[in-house]
Amino acid sequence: MKIKSILSALLLMAGTVASAQYLNVKMEDGTCHSYKTTPNMKVSFGDKKGTDPTESEQTVTVGDNKVTVKLAENTPASEVVFSTNLEGNAVKIKAVSVGGYGLECIKDNEVLAPDVANGFHTFTVSDISNDMVVTIGYITVSFDLNITDNFKAKPEDIRIGYNSTVPLTYASAEKHGFRGWYTDKECTEAWNYSTRVTQSLTLYAKWAEDPAENKINGHDFVKLGGYYWATENVGEVKDMYIGYDATYGYYYNYANAIEAAKTWNSGSGGGHTWTLPSAAQWQALIDYCKWEWTTDNKTKMNGYLVKGRDDTYESGNSVFLPAAGLCDAGSVGGQGNNGHYCSSTPHGSSTMYYLYFYSGGQYVNINDHNFGYSVRTVLAE
Repeated sequence: MKIKSILSALLLMAGTVASAQYLNVKMEDGTCHSYKTTPNMKVSFGDKKGTDPTESEQTVTVGDNKVTVKLAENTPASEVVFSTNLEGNAVKIKAVSVGGYGLECIKDNEVLAPDVANGFHTFTVSDISNDMVVTIGYITVSFDLNITDNFKAKPEDIRIGYNSTVPLTYASAEKHGFRGWYTDKECTEAWNYSTRVTQSLTLYAKWAEDPAENKINGHDFVKLGGYYWATENVGEVKDMYIGYDATYGYYYNYANAIEAAKTWNSGSGGGHTWTLPSAAQWQALIDYCKWEWTTDNKTKMNGYLVKGRDDTYESGNSVFLPAAGLCDAGSVGGQGNNGHYCSSTPHGSSTMYYLYFYSGGQYVNINDHNFGYSVRTVLAE
Protein backbone atom coordinates (compact mmCIF):
# COMPACT_ATOMS: atom_id res chain seq x y z
CA MET A 1 0.00 0.00 0.00
CA LYS A 2 1.34 3.44 -0.84
CA ILE A 3 1.26 5.26 2.47
CA LYS A 4 2.57 8.50 0.96
CA SER A 5 -0.25 8.80 -1.59
CA ILE A 6 -2.84 7.99 1.07
CA LEU A 7 -1.57 10.70 3.42
CA SER A 8 -1.46 13.20 0.56
CA ALA A 9 -5.07 12.44 -0.24
CA LEU A 10 -5.95 12.75 3.42
CA LEU A 11 -4.30 16.16 3.73
CA LEU A 12 -6.02 17.33 0.56
CA MET A 13 -9.37 16.32 2.03
CA ALA A 14 -8.54 18.07 5.29
CA GLY A 15 -7.88 21.27 3.41
CA THR A 16 -11.19 21.20 1.56
CA VAL A 17 -13.65 20.15 4.29
CA ALA A 18 -12.67 22.30 7.23
CA SER A 19 -16.02 21.82 8.95
CA ALA A 20 -15.99 18.02 8.82
CA GLN A 21 -15.94 15.99 12.02
CA TYR A 22 -14.83 12.79 10.31
CA LEU A 23 -12.90 12.17 7.09
CA ASN A 24 -13.70 8.91 5.34
CA VAL A 25 -10.86 7.63 3.19
CA LYS A 26 -11.08 4.60 0.93
CA MET A 27 -7.74 2.77 0.92
CA GLU A 28 -6.11 1.15 -2.09
CA ASP A 29 -6.87 -2.32 -0.76
CA GLY A 30 -10.60 -1.52 -0.73
CA THR A 31 -10.95 -0.96 3.01
CA CYS A 32 -12.09 2.33 4.46
CA HIS A 33 -10.92 4.38 7.42
CA SER A 34 -12.66 7.20 9.27
CA TYR A 35 -10.39 9.95 10.60
CA LYS A 36 -11.61 12.27 13.32
CA THR A 37 -10.65 15.92 12.87
CA THR A 38 -9.91 18.47 15.58
CA PRO A 39 -10.61 22.22 15.26
CA ASN A 40 -7.05 22.91 14.05
CA MET A 41 -7.45 20.10 11.48
CA LYS A 42 -4.97 17.66 12.98
CA VAL A 43 -6.12 14.13 12.27
CA SER A 44 -5.97 11.06 14.46
CA PHE A 45 -6.39 7.53 13.15
CA GLY A 46 -9.66 5.80 13.89
CA ASP A 47 -10.19 2.06 14.04
CA LYS A 48 -13.14 1.96 11.66
CA LYS A 49 -12.57 -0.14 8.56
CA GLY A 50 -14.70 -2.24 6.25
CA THR A 51 -17.05 -1.40 3.40
CA ASP A 52 -17.33 2.15 2.15
CA PRO A 53 -18.94 4.15 5.00
CA THR A 54 -20.26 6.75 2.57
CA GLU A 55 -22.75 4.26 1.09
CA SER A 56 -26.40 4.37 2.23
CA GLU A 57 -26.84 0.56 2.00
CA GLN A 58 -24.38 -2.26 2.62
CA THR A 59 -24.73 -6.06 2.54
CA VAL A 60 -22.67 -8.69 4.33
CA THR A 61 -22.99 -12.45 3.73
CA VAL A 62 -22.90 -14.71 6.78
CA GLY A 63 -22.89 -18.34 5.70
CA ASP A 64 -25.93 -18.73 3.45
CA ASN A 65 -27.64 -15.59 4.77
CA LYS A 66 -27.42 -11.94 3.86
CA VAL A 67 -27.54 -9.05 6.31
CA THR A 68 -28.46 -5.79 4.61
CA VAL A 69 -27.82 -2.59 6.53
CA LYS A 70 -29.47 0.62 5.33
CA LEU A 71 -30.40 4.09 6.49
CA ALA A 72 -33.94 4.85 7.63
CA GLU A 73 -36.06 7.02 5.37
CA ASN A 74 -35.82 10.04 7.67
CA THR A 75 -32.04 9.90 7.82
CA PRO A 76 -30.04 11.69 5.08
CA ALA A 77 -27.00 9.76 3.89
CA SER A 78 -24.95 12.95 4.18
CA GLU A 79 -25.56 13.12 7.96
CA VAL A 80 -24.77 9.58 9.09
CA VAL A 81 -21.64 7.54 8.36
CA PHE A 82 -21.62 3.80 9.02
CA SER A 83 -19.63 0.72 8.09
CA THR A 84 -20.58 -2.95 8.23
CA ASN A 85 -18.01 -5.64 9.11
CA LEU A 86 -18.08 -9.40 9.47
CA GLU A 87 -16.40 -10.60 12.66
CA GLY A 88 -16.68 -14.37 12.96
CA ASN A 89 -20.38 -15.25 12.78
CA ALA A 90 -21.50 -11.80 13.87
CA VAL A 91 -21.95 -8.54 11.99
CA LYS A 92 -20.71 -5.36 13.61
CA ILE A 93 -22.03 -2.01 12.50
CA LYS A 94 -20.23 1.17 13.45
CA ALA A 95 -22.11 4.41 12.93
CA VAL A 96 -21.68 8.07 13.77
CA SER A 97 -24.05 11.00 13.38
CA VAL A 98 -22.34 14.02 11.85
CA GLY A 99 -24.84 16.28 13.65
CA GLY A 100 -24.18 14.65 17.00
CA TYR A 101 -27.68 13.15 17.32
CA GLY A 102 -28.39 9.77 18.83
CA LEU A 103 -28.91 6.79 16.55
CA GLU A 104 -31.15 3.74 16.74
CA CYS A 105 -30.65 0.38 15.06
CA ILE A 106 -33.60 -1.93 14.35
CA LYS A 107 -33.28 -5.55 13.24
CA ASP A 108 -36.56 -7.16 12.16
CA ASN A 109 -38.52 -4.85 14.53
CA GLU A 110 -36.06 -5.55 17.38
CA VAL A 111 -34.16 -2.58 18.78
CA LEU A 112 -30.43 -3.20 19.18
CA ALA A 113 -28.66 -1.43 22.03
CA PRO A 114 -25.35 0.13 20.95
CA ASP A 115 -22.05 0.44 22.70
CA VAL A 116 -21.33 4.16 22.58
CA ALA A 117 -17.73 5.37 22.73
CA ASN A 118 -15.78 8.24 21.17
CA GLY A 119 -18.80 9.34 19.17
CA PHE A 120 -19.29 5.92 17.56
CA HIS A 121 -22.38 3.76 18.01
CA THR A 122 -21.43 0.08 17.65
CA PHE A 123 -24.24 -2.43 17.06
CA THR A 124 -23.73 -6.20 17.05
CA VAL A 125 -25.98 -8.53 15.04
CA SER A 126 -25.57 -12.20 16.00
CA ASP A 127 -27.56 -15.46 15.79
CA ILE A 128 -28.04 -14.96 12.06
CA SER A 129 -30.22 -17.77 10.72
CA ASN A 130 -32.03 -16.01 7.89
CA ASP A 131 -31.75 -13.03 5.59
CA MET A 132 -32.46 -9.83 7.47
CA VAL A 133 -32.57 -6.08 7.07
CA VAL A 134 -31.07 -3.79 9.70
CA THR A 135 -32.08 -0.11 9.66
CA ILE A 136 -30.06 2.72 11.15
CA GLY A 137 -31.59 6.13 11.75
CA TYR A 138 -32.02 9.06 14.05
CA ILE A 139 -33.94 8.75 17.28
CA THR A 140 -36.96 10.81 16.33
CA VAL A 141 -39.81 11.92 18.58
CA SER A 142 -43.01 12.71 16.67
CA PHE A 143 -46.14 14.40 17.98
CA ASP A 144 -49.72 13.58 17.02
CA LEU A 145 -52.37 16.15 17.99
CA ASN A 146 -54.85 13.27 18.07
CA ILE A 147 -57.75 15.36 16.80
CA THR A 148 -59.55 15.82 13.49
CA ASP A 149 -59.70 19.63 13.75
CA ASN A 150 -56.75 20.97 11.83
CA PHE A 151 -56.67 24.42 13.44
CA LYS A 152 -52.94 24.34 14.15
CA ALA A 153 -49.91 22.53 12.78
CA LYS A 154 -48.53 19.82 15.03
CA PRO A 155 -45.19 20.35 16.78
CA GLU A 156 -42.21 19.61 14.60
CA ASP A 157 -40.48 16.25 15.02
CA ILE A 158 -37.38 16.47 17.18
CA ARG A 159 -34.15 14.47 17.21
CA ILE A 160 -32.62 13.48 20.51
CA GLY A 161 -29.56 11.57 21.64
CA TYR A 162 -29.62 7.86 22.40
CA ASN A 163 -30.68 7.17 26.00
CA SER A 164 -31.59 10.83 26.60
CA THR A 165 -34.90 12.35 27.70
CA VAL A 166 -37.56 14.13 25.66
CA PRO A 167 -37.52 17.90 26.34
CA LEU A 168 -40.74 19.38 27.65
CA THR A 169 -42.63 20.21 24.47
CA TYR A 170 -44.95 23.19 24.20
CA ALA A 171 -47.22 23.38 21.23
CA SER A 172 -50.12 25.39 19.94
CA ALA A 173 -52.16 22.57 21.44
CA GLU A 174 -51.35 24.00 24.86
CA LYS A 175 -53.79 26.83 24.12
CA HIS A 176 -56.87 24.70 23.61
CA GLY A 177 -57.48 22.48 26.62
CA PHE A 178 -54.31 20.46 26.06
CA ARG A 179 -53.77 18.01 28.92
CA GLY A 180 -50.42 16.46 28.13
CA TRP A 181 -48.66 13.93 25.88
CA TYR A 182 -49.43 10.21 26.09
CA THR A 183 -47.76 7.08 24.75
CA ASP A 184 -50.95 5.67 23.22
CA LYS A 185 -53.66 7.10 21.00
CA GLU A 186 -56.32 6.31 23.59
CA CYS A 187 -54.37 8.42 26.11
CA THR A 188 -54.34 5.90 28.94
CA GLU A 189 -50.64 6.25 29.83
CA ALA A 190 -49.11 9.70 30.29
CA TRP A 191 -45.58 10.28 29.04
CA ASN A 192 -43.02 10.41 31.83
CA TYR A 193 -40.46 13.09 30.97
CA SER A 194 -37.80 11.34 33.05
CA THR A 195 -37.93 8.31 30.71
CA ARG A 196 -34.75 7.75 28.70
CA VAL A 197 -35.42 7.13 25.03
CA THR A 198 -33.62 4.43 23.04
CA GLN A 199 -35.83 4.31 19.95
CA SER A 200 -38.06 6.57 17.90
CA LEU A 201 -41.59 7.09 19.17
CA THR A 202 -44.80 9.05 18.68
CA LEU A 203 -46.54 10.91 21.50
CA TYR A 204 -50.28 11.62 21.41
CA ALA A 205 -52.06 14.70 22.74
CA LYS A 206 -54.86 14.41 25.29
CA TRP A 207 -57.62 17.02 25.42
CA ALA A 208 -59.99 18.20 28.11
CA GLU A 209 -63.61 17.36 27.44
CA ASP A 210 -65.96 20.32 27.25
CA PRO A 211 -68.66 20.29 29.97
CA ALA A 212 -72.07 19.38 28.60
CA GLU A 213 -73.81 21.82 30.94
CA ASN A 214 -74.25 25.56 30.35
CA LYS A 215 -73.79 26.28 34.07
CA ILE A 216 -72.02 24.45 36.89
CA ASN A 217 -73.96 24.75 40.15
CA GLY A 218 -75.65 27.86 38.83
CA HIS A 219 -72.45 29.67 37.78
CA ASP A 220 -71.54 30.59 34.21
CA PHE A 221 -68.13 29.77 32.75
CA VAL A 222 -66.02 30.57 29.70
CA LYS A 223 -63.18 28.60 28.15
CA LEU A 224 -59.93 30.60 28.01
CA GLY A 225 -56.31 29.50 27.93
CA GLY A 226 -57.50 25.90 27.80
CA TYR A 227 -59.43 26.09 31.10
CA TYR A 228 -62.99 26.90 32.15
CA TRP A 229 -63.20 30.14 34.13
CA ALA A 230 -66.10 31.53 36.13
CA THR A 231 -67.44 34.79 34.71
CA GLU A 232 -67.60 36.50 38.11
CA ASN A 233 -65.64 36.68 41.35
CA VAL A 234 -66.70 34.82 44.49
CA GLY A 235 -68.96 37.10 46.47
CA GLU A 236 -69.83 37.05 50.15
CA VAL A 237 -69.08 33.89 52.09
CA LYS A 238 -69.95 34.62 55.72
CA ASP A 239 -67.25 34.30 58.36
CA MET A 240 -64.56 33.89 55.68
CA TYR A 241 -63.92 37.22 53.96
CA ILE A 242 -61.48 39.64 55.62
CA GLY A 243 -62.26 42.77 53.63
CA TYR A 244 -65.04 44.38 51.59
CA ASP A 245 -65.42 47.23 49.09
CA ALA A 246 -68.84 48.42 48.00
CA THR A 247 -67.79 48.51 44.33
CA TYR A 248 -65.17 45.78 44.00
CA GLY A 249 -66.50 43.13 46.37
CA TYR A 250 -64.96 40.72 48.86
CA TYR A 251 -61.38 39.79 49.81
CA TYR A 252 -60.06 36.49 51.25
CA ASN A 253 -56.75 35.33 52.64
CA TYR A 254 -55.10 32.20 51.26
CA ALA A 255 -56.68 29.62 53.59
CA ASN A 256 -60.15 31.12 53.37
CA ALA A 257 -59.96 31.58 49.59
CA ILE A 258 -59.54 27.83 49.12
CA GLU A 259 -62.60 27.16 51.28
CA ALA A 260 -64.63 29.98 49.72
CA ALA A 261 -64.11 28.48 46.26
CA LYS A 262 -65.45 25.14 47.51
CA THR A 263 -68.75 26.72 48.56
CA TRP A 264 -69.66 26.97 44.88
CA ASN A 265 -69.91 23.16 44.74
CA SER A 266 -73.21 22.82 46.56
CA GLY A 267 -75.70 21.24 44.21
CA SER A 268 -75.35 19.06 41.14
CA GLY A 269 -72.27 19.96 39.11
CA GLY A 270 -72.56 17.15 36.58
CA GLY A 271 -69.26 15.70 37.77
CA HIS A 272 -67.46 19.05 37.63
CA THR A 273 -66.27 21.06 40.61
CA TRP A 274 -65.12 24.63 41.16
CA THR A 275 -61.68 25.24 42.64
CA LEU A 276 -59.15 27.99 43.22
CA PRO A 277 -56.87 28.35 40.15
CA SER A 278 -53.29 27.12 40.32
CA ALA A 279 -50.37 29.39 39.44
CA ALA A 280 -50.01 27.46 36.17
CA GLN A 281 -53.62 28.18 35.23
CA TRP A 282 -53.18 31.90 35.86
CA GLN A 283 -50.02 31.78 33.73
CA ALA A 284 -51.93 30.03 30.93
CA LEU A 285 -54.48 32.86 31.00
CA ILE A 286 -51.64 35.36 30.64
CA ASP A 287 -49.78 33.46 27.93
CA TYR A 288 -52.62 32.38 25.68
CA CYS A 289 -55.12 35.26 25.82
CA LYS A 290 -55.37 38.94 24.90
CA TRP A 291 -55.61 41.36 27.84
CA GLU A 292 -57.36 44.70 27.29
CA TRP A 293 -57.42 47.30 30.08
CA THR A 294 -60.89 48.84 30.18
CA THR A 295 -63.78 50.10 32.28
CA ASP A 296 -66.79 47.80 32.54
CA ASN A 297 -69.85 49.66 31.27
CA LYS A 298 -72.27 48.02 33.70
CA THR A 299 -70.34 48.09 36.98
CA LYS A 300 -68.03 51.04 36.18
CA MET A 301 -65.10 49.01 37.53
CA ASN A 302 -61.64 49.23 35.98
CA GLY A 303 -59.89 46.02 35.09
CA TYR A 304 -58.93 43.68 32.29
CA LEU A 305 -61.15 42.18 29.63
CA VAL A 306 -59.42 38.87 28.96
CA LYS A 307 -60.25 37.59 25.47
CA GLY A 308 -59.56 34.46 23.45
CA ARG A 309 -57.04 35.01 20.70
CA ASP A 310 -58.24 35.26 17.10
CA ASP A 311 -56.15 32.26 16.00
CA THR A 312 -57.85 29.85 18.43
CA TYR A 313 -61.27 28.28 18.91
CA GLU A 314 -61.55 30.45 22.01
CA SER A 315 -61.97 33.50 19.81
CA GLY A 316 -65.05 35.40 20.97
CA ASN A 317 -64.81 34.16 24.57
CA SER A 318 -63.99 36.66 27.32
CA VAL A 319 -64.11 37.34 31.06
CA PHE A 320 -63.70 40.57 33.00
CA LEU A 321 -61.27 40.68 35.95
CA PRO A 322 -61.90 43.74 38.15
CA ALA A 323 -58.88 45.67 39.41
CA ALA A 324 -60.06 45.33 43.00
CA GLY A 325 -56.78 46.18 44.73
CA LEU A 326 -55.55 44.43 47.89
CA CYS A 327 -56.75 44.19 51.48
CA ASP A 328 -54.12 44.63 54.22
CA ALA A 329 -55.12 44.50 57.90
CA GLY A 330 -58.75 45.12 57.02
CA SER A 331 -57.99 48.15 54.84
CA VAL A 332 -58.50 47.98 51.08
CA GLY A 333 -56.29 49.97 48.69
CA GLY A 334 -55.53 50.18 44.98
CA GLN A 335 -59.12 49.81 43.79
CA GLY A 336 -59.35 50.63 40.11
CA ASN A 337 -55.58 50.60 39.69
CA ASN A 338 -54.42 47.01 40.22
CA GLY A 339 -55.69 43.50 40.79
CA HIS A 340 -54.53 40.75 43.19
CA TYR A 341 -56.05 37.28 42.70
CA CYS A 342 -55.37 34.29 44.93
CA SER A 343 -54.00 30.97 43.63
CA SER A 344 -54.01 27.51 45.20
CA THR A 345 -50.24 27.11 44.75
CA PRO A 346 -48.20 27.67 47.93
CA HIS A 347 -44.68 29.05 47.78
CA GLY A 348 -43.58 28.62 51.37
CA SER A 349 -45.01 28.33 54.85
CA SER A 350 -46.42 31.85 54.72
CA THR A 351 -46.35 32.81 51.03
CA MET A 352 -48.14 31.80 47.85
CA TYR A 353 -48.22 32.48 44.13
CA TYR A 354 -50.87 34.93 42.99
CA LEU A 355 -51.96 36.90 39.92
CA TYR A 356 -50.98 40.56 39.97
CA PHE A 357 -51.89 43.06 37.27
CA TYR A 358 -52.13 46.75 36.55
CA SER A 359 -52.74 48.72 33.35
CA GLY A 360 -49.16 48.05 32.21
CA GLY A 361 -48.99 44.26 32.51
CA GLN A 362 -49.87 40.95 34.19
CA TYR A 363 -47.64 38.66 36.27
CA VAL A 364 -47.69 35.61 38.50
CA ASN A 365 -45.86 36.80 41.62
CA ILE A 366 -45.34 35.74 45.25
CA ASN A 367 -47.05 37.37 48.22
CA ASP A 368 -48.08 36.84 51.84
CA HIS A 369 -50.84 34.36 52.79
CA ASN A 370 -52.51 36.80 55.10
CA PHE A 371 -53.38 39.62 52.71
CA GLY A 372 -56.89 39.75 51.31
CA TYR A 373 -57.25 38.85 47.61
CA SER A 374 -60.01 38.70 45.04
CA VAL A 375 -61.15 35.14 44.30
CA ARG A 376 -62.01 33.85 40.82
CA THR A 377 -62.75 30.14 40.41
CA VAL A 378 -61.94 27.67 37.65
CA LEU A 379 -63.34 24.20 36.92
CA ALA A 380 -61.15 21.45 38.34
CA GLU A 381 -59.41 19.24 35.79
